[in-house]
Amino acid sequence: KNTQSYDNIDAYLYGIDTSLTLHFSKNWSWYTGLAWQKGRKNTLTPNNPSKNLAEIPSIKGLSIINYSCDFWDVSFEARFAGSQENIDPGVGEQIMDNYAVFNLRLRFLPGNRFSLAIGIENVGDATYATHNSLVRNPFASFAIVNEPGRIFYLGFNSSW
Repeated sequence: KNTQSYDNIDAYLYGIDTSLTLHFSKNWSWYTGLAWQKGRKNTLTPNNPSKNLAEIPSIKGLSIINYSCDFWDVSFEARFAGSQENIDPGVGEQIMDNYAVFNLRLRFLPGNRFSLAIGIENVGDATYATHNSLVRNPFASFAIVNEPGRIFYLGFNSSW
């Protein structure tokens, strides 16, 4: 019978997470955020000499420009991540490329109880994979799973 076992290790994480929201006028606002972290192993396992802690995302950010008025709002969003080169090859991780994705959203608010949204995710139809978008067994090879391409959506929300 095949068995799997996992060992705990001594490791540490450190990083930074920042965000900023500015309101330029009654109608215009801008939000931006940035996050970065790193993980290092203090103890190493016999079959894996890498000091990089697995499954730690690279630097990533989000920036949103929003225009709102009485019954609707529109927003343009940019999401990005830097390349991930601090990988743990001992568990099969692979270097991941950087990416930037842009989204556009329009929301109509006819009253207090309803909203209608329409949008496009990944406007440029970029091919990319986020770090940790992996299907894996710790004892098997990684399979990188790309994010979806361009998505059009329509949404309706109600609350009572």
